[in-house]
Amino acid sequence: MLPEYFRTSWDFARHSCLCFYVLQHILIVQRQLSVLEEEQEEFRLALRQYMECSCAQTGCLHIAVQRLANESRFILYEFWEHNNVWKNHLQTNYSKTFQRGNVDFLETPEILTTMLYTWTHAGIFSWI
Repeated sequence: MLPEYFRTSWDFARHSCLCFYVLQHILIVQRQLSVLEEEQEEFRLALRQYMECSCAQTGCLHIAVQRLANESRFILYEFWEHNNVWKNHLQTNYSKTFQRGNVDFLETPEILTTMLYTWTHAGIFSWI
């Protein structure tokens, strides 16, 4: 029996195909960081270390960073398998170190936004 998060359909005409749709949730985290001009270089080093550690963690799908032109603002986009993975990530030493270090680097408090994105993908099993 398939888990309840699978939606299934049966091809009754042929009795040879089982199609299923897997519903998954991806957590997207956006972090906006306005960095003091004199702390740019040190912040970049801390950010690089944070990204390397995060990307190596199970459940991290992708991290992208963008620096806004003519500003000292960085925007991080973090893609996680689900909310619990991200919450566990927040408890890691490297995440806490990055968070504590940001206090000294930032002009204003960090702005953090999360969005749960639902997507599906299909699979087909067939037999003769």
